[in-house]
Formats: sequence, C-alpha cells, structure tokens
Amino acid sequence: MLLNITIENFRSIKEPITLDMEAMGQVSELKDNLVAKSKNKLLKSAVIYGANGSGKTNIIKALVFVIIFVRHSINRQEGDIIKGITPFMLSADNESKPSFFELEFLIDETKFRYGFEVCSNKVNAEWLFYLPEGKRKDIELFSREEQSIQVHKKIFSEGLKLEDKVRTNSLFLSVCAQFNGEISKKIINFFNRVEVVSSDLSRIDRNFTPNFIKDSNNYQTAISALQQADFGIENIIEEEPFATKLPNNIPADFPDALKDKLKLTKVLFSERKRYNVDGEEVGTAKLLFDDAESAGTQKYFYLFGRIQDTLQKGNVLCMDELDTSLHPKLTFNIIRMFHDKEINKNGAQLIFTTHDTNLLSSELFRRDQIYFTEKNNKAETDLYSLAEFKFDDNSTVRKDANYEKNYLKGRYGAIPFMGNLEFMKLFANKGE
Repeated sequence: MLLNITIENFRSIKEPITLDMEAMGQVSELKDNLVAKSKNKLLKSAVIYGANGSGKTNIIKALVFVIIFVRHSINRQEGDIIKGITPFMLSADNESKPSFFELEFLIDETKFRYGFEVCSNKVNAEWLFYLPEGKRKDIELFSREEQSIQVHKKIFSEGLKLEDKVRTNSLFLSVCAQFNGEISKKIINFFNRVEVVSSDLSRIDRNFTPNFIKDSNNYQTAISALQQADFGIENIIEEEPFATKLPNNIPADFPDALKDKLKLTKVLFSERKRYNVDGEEVGTAKLLFDDAESAGTQKYFYLFGRIQDTLQKGNVLCMDELDTSLHPKLTFNIIRMFHDKEINKNGAQLIFTTHDTNLLSSELFRRDQIYFTEKNNKAETDLYSLAEFKFDDNSTVRKDANYEKNYLKGRYGAIPFMGNLEFMKLFANKGE
C-alpha cells in the first residue's frame, strides 16, 4: 500500500509537496475509510480539488512518470533522453536542477522508502531504505550519486557487483531486479500494482474490461453493476459485427492469413429489452455499444473492470478527473466501493482529482482525505489537506462543517478568483 509520495521541481511544482495516505491522528471520523496495515492506519482514498491550472493534474503526471520510469528504465540505451521530465520553468534557478520523486510504501508488513532525482539525460541520485519490524530508524539499502553507488553488503547483497552495470539514464533498482534480486523484484512488483488510468474516453483502455469479464464471476458482477446503475442494459456481448462474419462456403484451402484480413476485430454489443406499442416486453435488441450508449455509460463500463481488478488485488488506482462524463451518483458509487470494508477487503486505494463539489461531503470523506492545490504569486503549486487547513484565527475545519458550501465560498482557498464581466460588455458594445 502507498504511504505517501513527495514531488519537487516538476512542472508547476517547485518546492516539495507530499500527498500523504497515512491517517492523521487528530482526525477521528469515518473509520471505515481506513485500513490497518502493520502499525499503520492508511486512507483508502484521497481526492484532490483545485482551480483549473493549479497543478492537480501534475501530481497525477508525476505518478505516471515514476511508474513508467521504474517499470521501463532497464530498457533504455545509453544516451536515450528520459522523456516526461519537465522542471519548474518559471524560476531561473530551477531549470538546471533535477526533479525529485520519493515514495514510501508497505510490502507485506515492511515499510520501504525509495526515490530518485533525475534530469532529462541522467539519474542524478537514487536511494532505497527500509524499516525492519521493531526498529524506529530506517536502514539504507543503497544510495547513489550519479554513477557512484554504495550498497549495504549484508542486507542488500543482491546489489553487489552490479554497480558498474547501471547506465547513466537508468535506475540501479531496475538493474538489480533484472538480475533476480529478491528485494528489488518485490519493489518493482509494487510499482506494477500502481495503475494510472485515463479519464478521457478517447484514450481510455477499452480492452481491459472486455477481457476482465471473460471470467463468468466478473461478468456477472459487471452486469449487476450496470443494472444497479439503471442503464437499462441486460447483457454485454462481444462478437464480430453482423456484416463481417465470414461465409460458410469459403474453400478449405483458403489461406488463413487472408481469412484473418477478412475478419474485423470483435466488438461489443449491449442487449436491451424491446417493447410493443402497449409497453409489453417482446424480446431484446442488440445495439453497438460504442455507438448506441452514452459517454457516461461507456466510461463507467470501461472503468469497471479496472476498478474491480484493483479491489480484488489490493492495488492502487489513480485517475485525473474521475468525474468526467459521469453522473455524481456514479462517481459516488465508485468511491463508496473503495470505502466499503466488505467490498474492499485487500486494502485497495483510490487517488483522483475532480471538480465535482457534490462529492465534497463529510459523509463521504474524512478531512485528511481531502486535498487542495493552489498556486502562489510565483505560480508555484502548493498542496494541503483539509485537516491541515487553518483559518486566520488559527482554528481548524470542524468535521461537521459543510465542506462544499465553504469551499465554493473560497474559505479553503483553491478556487479561481473570477472578476466581473465588465470586460465582456466592453467587447459586446464595440459593434454598436
């Protein structure tokens, strides 16, 4: 499970910010929103609010970069550019500095802290620590300053004699995992269990759910979810389009390669009830799913497999603008699945950004689950939780406060400051 992620000098983020998934001791509400792991109490979800351009998406982009870099670092050739790195560009002293990323996480009952500093052409630093059970201070397993690498000879012996095998633009952790290092493989596996999913229907993975529901249990869960959401869908069917099925009289010696070219990829159909003029049910109709169903229905279905897989495996799911195209009740339902202890039995976590203030409720989120991004007068992104926020009189937010109302009034910051429309009236009157 993810404990926290710290980001520095990345896109709009100049100074270090931390998204913390550990519960704050002074927050006592909604205990079902927590999961106990070892001696830690962790949040099952975190939501990030903020004005457009405040840096919400850059936190998700940072996660995307870290995951891709850790997973695929070993495939880089010497001299390859490290794509995805953009330092904070609005400060003259930051352009040449590396970007900083560090994550703390649990694997079984052991806490690890792994991070690196990186520019577009090299890894400047890299480190790995772990906290043995019963100890108060973590132990360094390895540390790296450019190509100088120090390895703990006893605990991290898997890294010995591999120091000279790491390229300037790749990670030492990935090299150790490639050589079957026990600890490093576990850590790579953790990063494989963190998924960042697009919320854009044009870029969303449309293959995952159809493959996921080939399992009969998963299929029934998905159909029940669609029916519970009141979409009116009876079944989801995957098959070749009617007009593209191959005729039965193709010669036996017809080349298989040509047969494959004549076929189209299987597509999804939604099956719905049909009715006569009297409103009586008269069978069903099959509709081309991606053509007949709304954007919200499509998104909910295509996300559902990934959500269920995350819940079943206890993974971490991250998404920018989860609410796009979804009715607030559907978004609420997704969040509720992660908070429900009978559904989320394996400690799965959800991290997402949104503009949907209908979700900003003390009945849905604890104060330490709600984060805000706001830019200062130097265009630098700051990140803070509702539990950390203090008013001018140094008082904190009450757990029974109306979060949505207060947020929209600007009491917590992180909203756009809109002027009046006088400038538009000037333009409108120019033609008179």
